[in-house]
Amino acid sequence: TGEAAARALSEGLGVEDGGPFMRLRPFLKDGGLRQDTWGYRIYDDLNPRDKDWYIEKTRLSAFYNTNLEGVLRALHADTVLITGVLTNQCVAATSKDAMFRDFKPIVIEQCTGTTLPHLHEPAIEMIRVGWGEVRDLESTLGEIRQLSRTP
Repeated sequence: TGEAAARALSEGLGVEDGGPFMRLRPFLKDGGLRQDTWGYRIYDDLNPRDKDWYIEKTRLSAFYNTNLEGVLRALHADTVLITGVLTNQCVAATSKDAMFRDFKPIVIEQCTGTTLPHLHEPAIEMIRVGWGEVRDLESTLGEIRQLSRTP
């Protein structure tokens, strides 16, 4: 999933003037996702830029108790492209919270994953049927390329 997300950003999925990056669950006291550990860092191949926004995520949803909504509103965004882990937890919660805030959530399936693979497909179907759109990486990149050519 990290490689697919890096490809998505390198081919234009990010915001030209900077986009939000989430850090993974820093509230964990033990384990590999603690602050200042390798598991907390943004995936190296994503190549975040200085002009990107960094939002410290403290719960499953990236919207919960963060300034993500304010950043998106300031950028005049109406659609949120969602990637990450865990599909059945963080991705599902963030996509649902995006819908609750009147954003259009689009989950890019190849850019998501979970530690329990048998939960990935049910989570994707739950998002698709319940509150968001699920797309594949290639069609999403194609649409972005098309939009970037539109004057």
